[in-house]
Amino acid sequence: MLPTSPRRLTVVEQLITRSRLPYSLGSLALSLIMGLPGLLLIGLLDTGDITIAAQRVFTPYTNRPAWTGILDPLVNTAIIFYMLLTIRFMRNKLATAETQLSSLTTDGGTSLHWIFHHVSSTRAQLATSLLLFISITLLPQTYPGSTNLTPTSPQAITAALIITAIFYVTVGTFVWVYISTLWGLHRFGKQPLRLKHYQEDRLLGTGAIGSLSLTLAISYYAVIGPVTFESLVLSPDPTGYATLFPLVLLGGIMFFLPQVSLHRQMQTTKEHEEQKVRAQLSQLTLQDKQKDSNRMEDLPHQVDRLIQLEMLRLNEKRLQEVPSWPFDKKTLEYFAAIFLSILTALLTRLLLAALNL
Repeated sequence: MLPTSPRRLTVVEQLITRSRLPYSLGSLALSLIMGLPGLLLIGLLDTGDITIAAQRVFTPYTNRPAWTGILDPLVNTAIIFYMLLTIRFMRNKLATAETQLSSLTTDGGTSLHWIFHHVSSTRAQLATSLLLFISITLLPQTYPGSTNLTPTSPQAITAALIITAIFYVTVGTFVWVYISTLWGLHRFGKQPLRLKHYQEDRLLGTGAIGSLSLTLAISYYAVIGPVTFESLVLSPDPTGYATLFPLVLLGGIMFFLPQVSLHRQMQTTKEHEEQKVRAQLSQLTLQDKQKDSNRMEDLPHQVDRLIQLEMLRLNEKRLQEVPSWPFDKKTLEYFAAIFLSILTALLTRLLLAALNL
């Protein structure tokens, strides 16, 4: 059994479950608090006028089209909602991989406790949230044309602080669950594993690890992708580019780490099996050459030797088709293309912003 840690609720999940609503409805309510309704509430508490509050929210930049100001908070609210759902999805995905991961260990799954015990760590989630907050706060917030005003009334400041804290805890939890899970898979791939025989499983039993890594990466970039769109199209503030770039880069690095550590074991196992088959083929061929050419061998022995030879050749062909990665190479190349595309787009905008173009 996996330790209780990955099965334990994260900070955000605990907050949502306290509402006693179904998780999806609780996530929707919390995303509304952090999204458009929450922004309107802060503006209303600060100005006492819903019209002025709406103007602040929907026209954050004087030099941008009006539709971007309307679409921006709506997209942000949807992204936050999906992020809350993804946090639980990623944690549950790890928990459900329990049996398959345990079957590959040499200790019956005991080592999984030490590998994944930080996934639901409250301290780690809060530390990640604080790190993100400090990093973003230190970035310059001086985009020309911005109409965003810091709330001044005590009620608005209190509401803004609460909403901001919840937002950063949500983002920090999302990033931490993704990173800690893939880092755990990286550590898992470095320890001795009981890989399956290639005749039993073409992926040597590592399909669950590859599937888990790929699923988490897709879930992660399903959040990062819309955020990138929002940052590049709707919000022209370079702060958004600078914030996203390390998250995109880190997400890709963390995805490839488990694959590299597992690739080494799969490659070693594959080469070992290939050597065994080649040795058996050489031995069988040598025995044939040593046969006395004048001695007639009975038909059953000849047929038996031919069957052995064909089976070895078939195994040799099968081994050539066994991948040395936990999923097809085309899948890896496809993901790499998506990752590099997002990274290049952000890097280009960062350079243009730095050059004031």
